[in-house]
Amino acid sequence: MRKQFFSNGTSSGQRFLLLSFLALLLALPASAASAPTLIFTFTGGSDGSIPQGALLLDSSGALMGVTAQGGTSGKGVAFKLTPPVNGGSWTESVLHSFSGSDGATPAGGLLALSNTLVGVTTFGGASNLGTVFQLTSNGGGWTETVLHSFSGSDGANPTVRLVADNKGSLYGIAPVGGTSNRGVVFQLKPPTNPGGTWTETVLHNFTGGSDGFGPFGVLLIGQNGALYGTTSQNNPQPGRVFRLKPPKVAGRPWAFKVLHNDLATLINVDVVDDTGTLFGTTLGPGQFFKLSQSGNEQILINQVDYPMPGLAVGPDGVLYGGSFGADVLKFIPPANQTGTWTIERLNPGFCFNNGMPTVDSAGTIYGYNVNVCNSPAHGAVYQLTP
Repeated sequence: MRKQFFSNGTSSGQRFLLLSFLALLLALPASAASAPTLIFTFTGGSDGSIPQGALLLDSSGALMGVTAQGGTSGKGVAFKLTPPVNGGSWTESVLHSFSGSDGATPAGGLLALSNTLVGVTTFGGASNLGTVFQLTSNGGGWTETVLHSFSGSDGANPTVRLVADNKGSLYGIAPVGGTSNRGVVFQLKPPTNPGGTWTETVLHNFTGGSDGFGPFGVLLIGQNGALYGTTSQNNPQPGRVFRLKPPKVAGRPWAFKVLHNDLATLINVDVVDDTGTLFGTTLGPGQFFKLSQSGNEQILINQVDYPMPGLAVGPDGVLYGGSFGADVLKFIPPANQTGTWTIERLNPGFCFNNGMPTVDSAGTIYGYNVNVCNSPAHGAVYQLTP
């Protein structure tokens, strides 16, 4: 029996919850997958420009996401793509166009939470240091509410998508800000009464010492409510994998622990299984690895080059990611505990993939392409059927 993986992706039939990653294995031949189809191309105007993060796939087959630029004020949009009917085209609708005071430069993608959508902006808000926002359907459109504006001492400039627990609390990271300006892990608790104020709590202030600095990548959240993440590498400062465990008694501090240091590489954890084992990738030397709760690392695949953050869980435990080389990778788990992981490289023929892919229950892959070599310069959404 395969272990159950938890990820921050939004594959149909999967529990979202988690972080992300991926890579390009240049030595492997490309798979004979079908050619990708661009189902929507951004123009850079009111429809948005430069999509970010991961797409959110809802039960109707619609895709939702954010762009860092474009919109009526040029500060980014949240959008929805509705699938075609009877052979037509995918249709975009802009759910919200950011103006600055309500946030600017949305990043990381959207998360579905209690019939609403939530996300972060890197800039804008009361101090121009970013926001956490919520989009609520009002029947004929969507209403945006700023749940929190960052001030600096509580974090600043978030860039990755939030995760949520089963009580509706949101968790995220800010790469800078906090008491030492080295970044924070934060929690946003929903109000007791509808329409009330969300409460932010900084769960950990990074100091730049033994705990690391500059957290990045979406947090993972395990079955026990523990949070997992990574910090930046800047020689001689190593990247770290950390864990934050919730207190047994409410109101007490969360317990922070470094699970792994890596002096040579920048590491990301992207998936956690139902035993608490973490799976992730390194930038160089490129590797796909698993990490136990005790910090023991096992290399599963070597020579994985140019990884991008973002692994999505697909059907039957297959993990999907994207690369700077514009490939889509499949990390295929073994049939038994003692078997070997394998990797398959799908070659969409793009110049650059932006963000982690999203996979539905049938194995169809959706993702972003921002082609820095030629058109479409403002980005597009692709569909790929292996």
